[in-house]
Amino acid sequence: MSHPQPYLQPPATSSLTLAWAEQLAGLDPIGEPAVIEAARTGLTDYLACALGGANDPGIDALLQAWPAAPGTATVIGRDLATEPTLAALLNGYSGHALDYDDVHRSVRGHPSTVLLPALLALAQSRGLAGRQLLAAYAVGVEAMGRLGLAIGGAHYEAGFHNTATLGTVAAAAACAWLLGLPAQSLAVAIGLAATQAAGLRVQFGSAAKPLHAGLAARNGLSSALLAEAGLGGAIDSLEGKGGFLDVYGYGQAVPQRLLARDDTWQILQPGLIFKRYASCAATHHAADAVLALRQQQGADASATQRIVVTFPPGLTTPLARELPRDRQAGRFSVEYVVAHALWHGHLNASAFEAGEIDAGVADLMARVVVKVDAQAASITQPPFARFSVVELFDAKGLRSSARADAPQAGDPLEKLRAAAATAEHGDRLLGGIALLDDASSLQRLLDAVAPLVTNR
Repeated sequence: MSHPQPYLQPPATSSLTLAWAEQLAGLDPIGEPAVIEAARTGLTDYLACALGGANDPGIDALLQAWPAAPGTATVIGRDLATEPTLAALLNGYSGHALDYDDVHRSVRGHPSTVLLPALLALAQSRGLAGRQLLAAYAVGVEAMGRLGLAIGGAHYEAGFHNTATLGTVAAAAACAWLLGLPAQSLAVAIGLAATQAAGLRVQFGSAAKPLHAGLAARNGLSSALLAEAGLGGAIDSLEGKGGFLDVYGYGQAVPQRLLARDDTWQILQPGLIFKRYASCAATHHAADAVLALRQQQGADASATQRIVVTFPPGLTTPLARELPRDRQAGRFSVEYVVAHALWHGHLNASAFEAGEIDAGVADLMARVVVKVDAQAASITQPPFARFSVVELFDAKGLRSSARADAPQAGDPLEKLRAAAATAEHGDRLLGGIALLDDASSLQRLLDAVAPLVTNR
């Protein structure tokens, strides 16, 4: 398959990886108010998700496997501080446990639940300023988005979880930027991360999926720390035969896209997408469509005999192939999401809490048929357009339908207020994010997310 090659100035070095490292090292988001504000919003959404996932039993399993030694890095929602790499692992897991965290179209994955756990642990342990943290986060989103564009769609379709693979590399680059490492060391950090990048989509629906995010955060941070300490590694790890893009790109990688920056930032365009529902993003268009049918057209679940959901090519890839056995597994089932939304009229947090699926929902989701419109453009290629069409049929064959082309966004502020222990706690967190600037304000914010948060 041929791809348009963007015009690029010849790199100053023969190594594309080193040229990219030089570009990343030269970025300065501090002077970009819109970029920093977007980073504040992303941090707000991440903390909401991490607080919501802080009581996940997977955290207890991780702490049993790796007991936490005392340290300086906060474990969100656990009233615990430990060494930075373990904190990054735990906070990455909690941020992704509910599958409620942000997504990014260039990445085809979840940037913040990998980048922020690594950066928060590093910044807190080194006493770095909050404004530098926000800037490094923007650099990390830039790196992860550009790497996603460069690697192409075949990587995800082959079975890799981009959050885990691309996230490891981007977290290393962001942490190296935060440490102020020179380009040569930043390139080494990228290579050390690339050789650790792993994560398979076969784990979707299990506790290993949020573990992917935690491991990517930990390994990205470790890679930057190793590069800072002087550990050697390849500086041409991404390009060429046997490089990351060659091995993981399955013939569709376009390495030059790493350097194809213009005046926009990935954190702004296409930007982070904040979820309205705590389920796989591939279900959200269909969820909006069926809720519109119920709320605006009075669709009746009890009268519905058949539901047809149509996707463009590629959008069904992350979804479960079998009907879920419980509500939590329903996060990755469009059949469950559509049936629950039509039966109950909502997809609140309770839709995905532990427990059995309601009999009415179970009966309805067995009537859902999933189709792919082969004539539509694949979401794996620009402009990465997504949609879902939901059609409802009654016993007489009468049909009502709705199409959603852009999912309704969640509100990070409301998500954080809902995840906080009390309304006062929520306001305190939002105030801390708004005032985040120096090292002391970062420490105050992390002190505020440390207390144990009980499920509400």
